[in-house]
Amino acid sequence: MLALHSSLDRLPPPVAVAPTLARAIPSVRFAPLPAAVGQVMVLREGQQLFNEGDRAERYYQVTRGTLRTLRLLPDGRRQVVDFHGPGETLGLSSGALHGFDAEAVTDATLVSHSLSGLVSRAEASPALTRQLLGTLTRELASAQEQLLLLGRKTARERLASFLLAMARKQGREDGVELPMKRGDIADHLGLTVETISRLFAALKREGLIALASVTEVVFHDPEALAAIGSCEAT
Repeated sequence: MLALHSSLDRLPPPVAVAPTLARAIPSVRFAPLPAAVGQVMVLREGQQLFNEGDRAERYYQVTRGTLRTLRLLPDGRRQVVDFHGPGETLGLSSGALHGFDAEAVTDATLVSHSLSGLVSRAEASPALTRQLLGTLTRELASAQEQLLLLGRKTARERLASFLLAMARKQGREDGVELPMKRGDIADHLGLTVETISRLFAALKREGLIALASVTEVVFHDPEALAAIGSCEAT
């Protein structure tokens, strides 16, 4: 099985990025392959897509629903790495094996593609190679910045950043749909469920957001949220 980077090593990456971050980017966006190449998959809520340590032979484009990538820590705790909605791609691995588990947060539909087929296309297409390199580098640089920021941000700042980041993924400015449970958000931000619930209540009480439904958050003051997410204390 060819690793993804094996077909791309003839071109140097435009930005130097720590290689250990490659496993921290299970979601990448780029122009999709023709639909005829892929196989449609349907997952039910909670169903596993792949496990950490499985061979990385395919990658997946989400067309409906939401998935999460996660890792179980040795002490039994869970770290949710990211959430992946329509238009996102996951499963592109920097090695022969997947570095994370992936499972459905909601019922989801995906298109599964052969990773070796992508490698072959990249070998034959310098434009696709450059596109993949640029996308991977931007995602890696973004993850590096996010890791540094999360190490300094307060719980309130983490939640504000998360809400805005999810809204950007969904192409929205007025609010965000959060199909995941509060426990998922807590495990993603390194907080407790109680802290997440308290922070949502505080943002609502301050008039910055409204909870239109169990999953829908409306932004009443996006600029104030952005100020909080940009580390208001600093």
